[in-house]
Amino acid sequence: MALKKVEICGVNTSKLPVLSEEEKEELFEKLQKGDMVARAKYIYGNLRLVLSVIQRFSNRGESPDDIFQVGCIGLIKAIDNFDTSHNVKFSTYAVPMIIGEIRRYLRDYNPIRVSRSMRDTAYKALQAREMLTNKNNKEPTLEEIKNTKIEEISKACNFNIVHGAYMEVDGEMQLFSYKPEDQSNLISALQLSIATQMSMPYHADGENCRLFTPEEITTLYVNEMTNLTHHQTYTNQMKMYINSLDNKEEIEAIYYGVELTGEYLDTYNMIMEQSKLVVKKYLETLTGEVAPDENGECTKTDEDTDLGFTESDTPDPIEGEGESANTNSESFESTESTENTGSENTETSENL
Repeated sequence: MALKKVEICGVNTSKLPVLSEEEKEELFEKLQKGDMVARAKYIYGNLRLVLSVIQRFSNRGESPDDIFQVGCIGLIKAIDNFDTSHNVKFSTYAVPMIIGEIRRYLRDYNPIRVSRSMRDTAYKALQAREMLTNKNNKEPTLEEIKNTKIEEISKACNFNIVHGAYMEVDGEMQLFSYKPEDQSNLISALQLSIATQMSMPYHADGENCRLFTPEEITTLYVNEMTNLTHHQTYTNQMKMYINSLDNKEEIEAIYYGVELTGEYLDTYNMIMEQSKLVVKKYLETLTGEVAPDENGECTKTDEDTDLGFTESDTPDPIEGEGESANTNSESFESTESTENTGSENTETSENL
């Protein structure tokens, strides 16, 4: 990028004027009164500021003309917002404005777009690293960065679980939170509605209570279980991935929601499929019906048929927000009867 060329955007930079302090003050007083000629002269007289700033971005591979134009926008914004009562030189105020405008341009119009959420996460990671550095008066170790990142991922997991799942109600999507009290209420509503085949009172977040049919309650339960399993399984696989890394920068670049790949994605998919079977089996014990077979037929289960569930087999509520939810692989690896099957539906193993 040839930033040393004389002409940029049709402006001969070698002939740019240099205003004295007296000239600047005089022109600024006039432009504040609406004198457009004075405004144009003031802008033109400060273009050397822009020229000096864009030298800092010479290694970005961007066109000098584009960077210069963006810098001029920053200069104009600085002129419009400059307050002489602060007793600082215009250049002191203008340079950060010009730099900020150029950085904003490079960020927003970069060929590789980075979402705002990713930038926010990266910023939080830098903050966490700075916090550890200040706390220990030294650069954080690899293990410290891993632990900080895992804690961040775990908090995001719990937030998304408690936030709940969506379900269509009366033609529109509504959110149903999954706080500890919501979990016990949903299980009770599910069992009673299926046992009595009657509609049960329930409500979405911010909505009035209404009657939900057994089918609606069942759909909501499945949605909440899917949401729960997704976030817990994703988090556990992400923890394993983080622990496998040896590069601090790679770890700090991870954020909640980044896609799983390779063996971690394979394990995630396996657990999600198995959890569907577990939920399906649990619902069969409540309804006494099996899901349609290949011929589309449903049959009642015999009372003596052992489906591997007992009367107490209901998922226990997860712990409250902010606490890391542990997992138990047995709930997704087997449907055999155990004394603690109930908690297995809402817990995912740390070993997964």
